Amino acid sequence: MRKDLEVEPINFYSGYAQMIDKANNTYICLKNGVIAGAVSCYGNEIDDLFADKAFQRQGLGKKLLLWGINHIKKQGYNEITLHVAKWNQRVGTMMELFW
Repeated sequence: MRKDLEVEPINFYSGYAQMIDKANNTYICLKNGVIAGAVSCYGNEIDDLFADKAFQRQGLGKKLLLWGINHIKKQGYNEITLHVAKWNQRVGTMMELFW
C-alpha cells in the first residue's frame, strides 16, 4: 500500500502471515473508491497513519488519528502509543494537540 501511495520508506514483509496480520489491523479510508489514507492499530499502538498526497492538508490525517484513538479506546485500552518516524515529525506534533 505504501508503494502505491508513494509513501517512503516502503516496508516489505517476509511472508503471508505478516501480511495477514498487517491487513487485519489496517483500516483504509476510501474517497470515491480511491484509497485516501489508512491507519494501523495494534493493541494500544497506532502505527502507519498516512494520507495520500492528493488528500493531504485537508484534515484527513487528523480524522484518521482520532478514529484510531477511538478504536483503541473501544478495545478497552486507556493508554495509547503513537509511533512517529523521525522524517514525519508533523504527525507527532499533531498528536500533542490532543493531550
